[in-house]
Amino acid sequence: AAHNYDRQTAMRKHVSKNREFRQKLIPTIIMSLITK
Repeated sequence: AAHNYDRQTAMRKHVSKNREFRQKLIPTIIMSLITK
């Protein structure tokens, strides 16, 4: 059970990191599209 909990926690951290990355990336993409 502890192993499974660790994996769930790792997944959750990974997902939140992905969300942060996307929130930073999307405005950059939009800006690059606008400035073209």
